Amino acid sequence: MMFNAIRQRTVAGLFKIIRRLEQKEHSRHLGRDKVSILIFFHGFDSVSVHRALVVGKTLGGRGYRVEFAGTGPFADRVREAEFPLHGLATPIQDLGSVLNFGTNEADHDSAIQQSVEAEQALISCLKPDFAIVDSRPTMRVTSALAGIDVVCITSAYNMPEYSYSNHSPEFVRTWDALIGRTIHREWPCGATFRAMYLLCDIPAVHPLGSEMPDNYSFVGPLLEGLDVEEQGDMVREGLYWELRTLEVDWSSIQEALQKLGRQGIRQWVVPPVGVHIDPIENGKIVDPSFLPQAASQAALFAGGGDPGFFYQALFKGIPVIGLPTNEPQDYFSDRLQALGLGIKLSYRDFTRPMALVQSVEGVLNHYAIFAKRCRAFATDIRGWQDAHRVADIVDGYWMNRTKKNQLDSQYQMSQRDFVRQLSLSTVLNDEQIEEMLENGCNHQMPHEVRPDGIWYDRFDSWNWLYDNDARFFARDYEAREEMRSFFITKKNGALHPAMDRQRLQLTYTFTLSAIEDATHNMRVFLPYPIATDFQTDIKLLSCHPTEMQEHFLPHAGFFYGCPAVCDFSSGEAYTFSYVCELTVYSRVMGTTGITQTLTPEQFECYTIVDESLVEHPLVRRCWEDVGMDEGTSDLEKARLLYDYLAKNKHFKKTKDTCQCYKCSTLKALTDDGGHCITLARAFIALCRLQNIPAREQTGAIAVNPLGPNQYENWTYNEGVFGHTWAEVFIADFGWVPVEFHGISIGTPALTEANVQNEVLRHKVMENSDPYFDFFFGHLDCFHVVCSNAVKEMPPAVVYEETDNGLPHIHRPDALREEYRLVFGCI
Repeated sequence: MMFNAIRQRTVAGLFKIIRRLEQKEHSRHLGRDKVSILIFFHGFDSVSVHRALVVGKTLGGRGYRVEFAGTGPFADRVREAEFPLHGLATPIQDLGSVLNFGTNEADHDSAIQQSVEAEQALISCLKPDFAIVDSRPTMRVTSALAGIDVVCITSAYNMPEYSYSNHSPEFVRTWDALIGRTIHREWPCGATFRAMYLLCDIPAVHPLGSEMPDNYSFVGPLLEGLDVEEQGDMVREGLYWELRTLEVDWSSIQEALQKLGRQGIRQWVVPPVGVHIDPIENGKIVDPSFLPQAASQAALFAGGGDPGFFYQALFKGIPVIGLPTNEPQDYFSDRLQALGLGIKLSYRDFTRPMALVQSVEGVLNHYAIFAKRCRAFATDIRGWQDAHRVADIVDGYWMNRTKKNQLDSQYQMSQRDFVRQLSLSTVLNDEQIEEMLENGCNHQMPHEVRPDGIWYDRFDSWNWLYDNDARFFARDYEAREEMRSFFITKKNGALHPAMDRQRLQLTYTFTLSAIEDATHNMRVFLPYPIATDFQTDIKLLSCHPTEMQEHFLPHAGFFYGCPAVCDFSSGEAYTFSYVCELTVYSRVMGTTGITQTLTPEQFECYTIVDESLVEHPLVRRCWEDVGMDEGTSDLEKARLLYDYLAKNKHFKKTKDTCQCYKCSTLKALTDDGGHCITLARAFIALCRLQNIPAREQTGAIAVNPLGPNQYENWTYNEGVFGHTWAEVFIADFGWVPVEFHGISIGTPALTEANVQNEVLRHKVMENSDPYFDFFFGHLDCFHVVCSNAVKEMPPAVVYEETDNGLPHIHRPDALREEYRLVFGCI
């Protein structure tokens, strides 16, 4: 047994040496010595300084250039470690992390602003490649303003996805909460930043949800000098008390300690700060630095220190009696008791000496059971003692950065094409767009500089502008508000369609060009409005070329497969268009006057759902979050699901490899954002899981005002027919429309950077709930319905005859498409 243990330690040591050699070679290729990292710490908090130092030493050992920023009584530890230290003093760091109730809000705002300005000034001076932050809440604002990526060191139980939530009382206000309110001020300039979270915990102790976000990583407790491999079935004795944070009557605790001492139980005690200490029989008063020594010989830990206290016990296989006096200690004590690794005492037990004595005796009397569990658990978590996990994560992040934001080839666009896309779909001109793009390229907007110019990602770069450029968001919002004022009116504080019906003349134009010298036999497919209960009297007035008439299938909703020979060698563009008229009726839930029922076959069709979703953990969690019960009506359930998705999702274009109902549902339940197709299909699937019939509708909507009684939707390489919304069937109401357009114009659209004007922010927030109320159950007269098949049908393909009689159908990447739909009110 001894030989095997020695051999295992030798092999482990060799692996560590090999790993270091590999890391050294890898460091040379990564160029870590050229990467500057600035670590912000909270110098008044020993835990923050300790964690920051462990991270700094680990990264410095990998070859990164590491500097520190902070001040306070524990800052000398950084200086002693011989790291460059910048004495950054900020008001918030001095005030602490939890606010006193009733303090002056204006003082808070001033403290936040001073802290942000100081952090910004240091970043501007040092120009680090990215920042690492521990317990500096204002850095979330500073990072956004400076456009610098940030890596946050935090605890798992601080994250919103924590599985065992333990909420603070409502009267406890944190700096994070205040900063969330204060960032709505008009900060000078907004930029983007990427945030990663290093969770200094172990998933077995503090698990997040089943679908942990990609930017969260567990890294272990970041302890230093812990050698678990030397532990075994060593003889332990005695009790280590960590009582620094205790604020109850010390005399009752001391009475319990004296009783235990008289029983011959050896004790080491870290007493509360500032109390008089009487001698304890078989006891010794120690300071917190004794913790590692206690972990090497004590049989039992009791009290409630910082996370290091609990993790020292866990790694060494020592049971714990938790006496929590703050929220983090409460989290740990609850989890250890749930895992069978100790017990938790209530606050009342602190003042009852006999209860304390009996608790200690109870654990010691069953020590073999507790010790067996604790040692098995310590073996399971042994791999989390190594802080080098942090460096591996940073390496992965930096390798990704050094790819210079390489674009996904499927979504890349040249600057010419991207400017064209934005100029058509917004009210901005080319000059304004190019200025925004130049600013974006200087603030981490996804792009790539190549010999032939700058290239962008047609989704990610657009999302960046929408989330980070205040001018882009403001112009887009104001233009659409102008247009919506004609479609929607406000009565008695609620929104309603402005008219019951509208006769429209639609002019649809599809323009096809290519960036290649080639001639192709093309087949063109143009979507066409279809007849519904709320879309009637559709008349085709003209089409171009006129030969398209031969391929007109109005009931299917297409000009289908129109042939055309396109010679692109001269740079010519080919136009296909039609003009039609139709009447569109507005939708107001409960006022359609149309009596509707579903046959059993129809009910089954509209409640079909993927069986794997029924018991999926994400769906079960959704039901818990939404909070429906047996007494909830179908209409109430649908509205609860709508609010759950619409009010918690940020609008963004996504690169979904699959948009089926199952994938859309899982995507919507894990991502913080989405678009009309993803959210509508997720909503439909969730309704069907509740046995509520639901279906999707596809069509086009007016986007920008064009002139008196004229509106348009003009896009580049992205069809105008394809907008998606949902309908749910409710008894006595029939099919009720549900539109997710509100996520792009309500509070979910707001970010820390995209609205700098307080008046506009207030307007968005004020209009948010009325829009959500309107889009559940209402539609205006400017939603034109087409066939759902339009999302699967390419607008144009190359059609080539082959010798085997089967045509070769494909779509060259060189094709360029413009779509324009003009709404004229008759």
